[in-house]
Amino acid sequence: MADSLAVDASSLLQRGECAMETLLPRAIAVFVACSGAAGAPAPHEAAWSALVDSSPMTEEQTIRALQSMAAETEPAEPAISPTDNPLKLTLFDAATVAHFGAYALDGSPAGYYYREGRGEKDSFVFYLQGGGLCVLPTDCAKRAKGPLGSSTHRPLTMSDGSNVFSSAPFNPFSNWSHVYVPYLTGDVHIGTDRAPNLQGFYFSGHNILEAIVSKLLNETSLRNASRVLLAGGSAGGIGTFANADWLGSTLRAHHSAPERLVYRAHPQAGAYFVNRELAIFPEMAPPIGIDGNLAPLASAYLYLWFKQRGPPPFLDQSCMAAHSQAPHQCWSAAVHYAYVETPLYVAQNMYDSNQAGSVCGLDWWPLPKGQDEHAAAVEAYKVYFGNQTVHGIGSEVLTHGAKKTPQDGLFIPSCWMHTGNLCMQSTATKVRGWTLAASLADWFAGGSAVPHTLVDDCVGDGPCNSNCHC
Repeated sequence: MADSLAVDASSLLQRGECAMETLLPRAIAVFVACSGAAGAPAPHEAAWSALVDSSPMTEEQTIRALQSMAAETEPAEPAISPTDNPLKLTLFDAATVAHFGAYALDGSPAGYYYREGRGEKDSFVFYLQGGGLCVLPTDCAKRAKGPLGSSTHRPLTMSDGSNVFSSAPFNPFSNWSHVYVPYLTGDVHIGTDRAPNLQGFYFSGHNILEAIVSKLLNETSLRNASRVLLAGGSAGGIGTFANADWLGSTLRAHHSAPERLVYRAHPQAGAYFVNRELAIFPEMAPPIGIDGNLAPLASAYLYLWFKQRGPPPFLDQSCMAAHSQAPHQCWSAAVHYAYVETPLYVAQNMYDSNQAGSVCGLDWWPLPKGQDEHAAAVEAYKVYFGNQTVHGIGSEVLTHGAKKTPQDGLFIPSCWMHTGNLCMQSTATKVRGWTLAASLADWFAGGSAVPHTLVDDCVGDGPCNSNCHC
């Protein structure tokens, strides 16, 4: 891997794409270091340099963890349905694409799916689709050839059978107008590119959201909306955290009576990372130990990767202002959560199987080789990861979130699962006897009939909830 990256670095330099002074010192960062201008690295690039030099994680281990995020699995794509009042696809025309920079990863026009509400058309759910991210040119090239990177592969209609934009009666938001934001950019809905990056791809996820909101404000009842919920799962959950305050302020700025608008957000499995201190699987090989903190290293890489020589990715603006010398920190939910002013209902499995299993190495690191020894190490890491979740993002919601009005909601089931059990169905996972749907709906309505902070208290070391599915 290091050799191939070195070749790429050489070719960039030969083409004059970036000056040697702006290259970060490690080969794994070559694509994210080029700013297009000679001179000393920006403060956040220097911060990345220091992180890389001080981290006990090797280059390949860092990239392997990041690529595991790219390979992240999602529940089945919502079904194409010609019969049950499906959401219908609208692709932007060329003028809209150019004005907002609303490009899919491959440069094709982005768009959205929409269904007007039945009986409650002035209430809106925006749902950001998840599906991993691309962290290297090879990841992006593969993604650009499919529905997660090109609008040319998108069906004309779609529907959802289990989440907040389902039209089924079990969904407390079933009669609302539904806006489904397809994930076309591999950038967790935060990219701001208006021109292709060094590899010819567009990271334009935030631009797409801007274009969608503008079009709906002009063509639907969104300008007079009474209620709006922004939600998303996994990569869409990351995007929900990052875009929550922006969407709220944009809607209020264009609303006919902003004091009437009830606006809230609901990230599902979007807390990357669950804690400021997150060690990878400690068996990954010496000198990796429990102090091999992945969170700041990965946050720095991803911030610079989505920036390259273009504008920075769109992260929570108040967090960016507070960390102007190291804005990459705001990529991590454990850091930027405290800056989000929008009321949030955070749903996060205690033992997130993607973050712990794929990203932190639990599912793929082969050591220790002894079967019993390996099983014991895996179980010990699961306990560690669950504690980091509860004392990280869980504690943040219960302390900082409790100071907000209304207070933030929290749903943490003791499950080894990513997004597959975070749904609106009545048969889904319960925490202390309550489903996510019941708690979320009561929280949004400002009720008190159902607890709004639910952390699993089942007895056991490791995952102990007996119903971890929809």
